[in-house]
Amino acid sequence: MRALRQALAVACVIVSVIVGGNAMAASGDQSKRDVYYLKFQTDLRGITAVRLEALPDERLPKRGPGRVYYEGPFGDFFLSEFRVTTAGKVVRLASATQSYAKDTATAAAAIDGDPQTGWSI
Repeated sequence: MRALRQALAVACVIVSVIVGGNAMAASGDQSKRDVYYLKFQTDLRGITAVRLEALPDERLPKRGPGRVYYEGPFGDFFLSEFRVTTAGKVVRLASATQSYAKDTATAAAAIDGDPQTGWSI
C-alpha cells in the first residue's frame, strides 16, 4: 500500500487545511453539510482500492474523529457520499467496508448514490 499526497483540498463552507501531506483536518464554522474535494496526483496505474481513515484528533469535540456537536453524539460524523473520479469520469466503486459503523450507517451506504444514507460512527 502506498499513500498518495494531496495536491489540493477544498471545502465549500468551512476552511480546510492540509496537515502533514497525507491528512486533511477541517476547521472554521460548523455546517450541517459540506462538500470536500480532494485531488491527488500519481503515476500509479491499476489502482484497485482507496482507503479513507477518520482519525481522532485533540482539536475535535470529544477527540472526534468528526466535528459534530449540535446533532448526534459529539465528535461524530456522517459521510453521505464518497466518489472517485479519474480523467473527469466517475469510477464505480464495487464495495466499501469499515472497521466500525453506527447501526446500519455503514461505509457501503456512502457509495450507494443516495445522499440520505451514509457512513456514521
